[in-house]
Amino acid sequence: MANQRKRAARIFSLLLAILTLLAFAACAGGGMSGGKETAGGGTEGAEQTSPWADSLPSDLNYNGRDFRFLYPDYYEDEIFCEDTASPDIVSEAVYRTQMMVEERLGIKYAPEFSTLLREPLNTYIQTTCMTGDVWDSVTNLATMLQMLAGTGTLTDLTKLQYFDFERPYWLQSFVQENKVDGHMYVAGGDASVTYLECIIALAYNQNLADDLSLGDIQQLAHDGGWTAEKMKEYTLTCFSSPDPSNPDYANDTYGFAVVNDNHITAMATGLGATVFSKGENGDLSFTYANNRGIDAVQFLVHFLNDNRECYGNYGSGNVVEKATAARDSFASGRVLMATIQLDDFTSVYQNVAFDIKLLPLPKWSEDEEYRTFSRGTFLLYGVPRACADPDFASAVLECLASVSYSQLSPAYFEDALKIKYTDASPLTRDIFDIIRQSVYFDYGIYNCMELETDSLVKKAVNANDENWKSFCKAKERVVLRKLQNYFDKIIEYEEDAA
Repeated sequence: MANQRKRAARIFSLLLAILTLLAFAACAGGGMSGGKETAGGGTEGAEQTSPWADSLPSDLNYNGRDFRFLYPDYYEDEIFCEDTASPDIVSEAVYRTQMMVEERLGIKYAPEFSTLLREPLNTYIQTTCMTGDVWDSVTNLATMLQMLAGTGTLTDLTKLQYFDFERPYWLQSFVQENKVDGHMYVAGGDASVTYLECIIALAYNQNLADDLSLGDIQQLAHDGGWTAEKMKEYTLTCFSSPDPSNPDYANDTYGFAVVNDNHITAMATGLGATVFSKGENGDLSFTYANNRGIDAVQFLVHFLNDNRECYGNYGSGNVVEKATAARDSFASGRVLMATIQLDDFTSVYQNVAFDIKLLPLPKWSEDEEYRTFSRGTFLLYGVPRACADPDFASAVLECLASVSYSQLSPAYFEDALKIKYTDASPLTRDIFDIIRQSVYFDYGIYNCMELETDSLVKKAVNANDENWKSFCKAKERVVLRKLQNYFDKIIEYEEDAA
């Protein structure tokens, strides 16, 4: 019976993918017609095409050609799925996306899944590409793959035939912020659902909020009133301990917990602090030490260090132990609010005993827009200079992003996060949309490994150092020198390739 069910599920998935492919093919290759975009990436009232329809030629076919791509095996189940009988809605969408891309272009996935990640994976990519044409596309963490642009390993994606970076499935904020003199070497968006999984937000315990008579915090956030001062106000209402002078993280109740110290950088971004600001001519100015940066970081330094209601993965001590303690404390119902990655909803907080709610990162003032931060552990794609047919790679990646936008991202964001793992209320769905639509990409954050800007805010909070302006000014010259050297190397490689 189990095999029969598995075969039946595989047949159903196959039929569903074929039907979806036929509908997709009918609208591909054209422009975008009128229609109101809905939260799931679809449209209301669209007559001929959907907004995720790409501009690839409808008759583009590679006759069974292998698409050779390097991918970290840690994320394998988010790009490749052989078991179509999986009851998981995301895994089924992964398989459906894969099949639609293969059928649409007449290609076959030929992945190499690497056990390497971060710097070792970069080294492997660079040294292997020196031997010649090995892969059509390579992938690594966002903060890592960027570094290969400065080594001449990656080609300029803006020069390839089939990329259309004005389409909604490419992250527009990322495209705008991460070009170097008009060049772009890595691409991010719906081609990898990891950017959604790595979004940083806040979660809170509605039961505790009710006990403290805090009202509807989600509605406050929805109406634009979720600010740093409001977060502090609510945090300071929640603390209980048998012995306040001797903190016991295993039993005390807290108002706020930082689960990962990288989330501190995310909070600073939410409050409006940016490493760089881009001028009209594309030049970058170091703005971490401007007035907003000073206000934002000083607020975090005092908020997290001066209030007993706050604790978590910062300051002194073992970071792994502190992260685990903070996560466990929130999961057990002893913390009002905690920093969270969205994929925590599908894992560590899936079966909590309380009503868990989601909030965007707080902003500085009510009249500003929310800013969301996707941690640099999401995946980016690049095309090696050694690739013999980079236009082929651009066609496949463009198609993958387009299909994922209509299939995989909605399965993860709309069906899994909004419905399966949360309360699925209209208000919660709106909060998810606010968070997704406000993702902001700061060039200095996603190039932090090259520029050494990743830990500046964390260091200030860990050291309880409120003199952010002096701290940043001491780093500014080094950062700008590294930035110029990085740009010079990129321009040199472009001139050599011309």
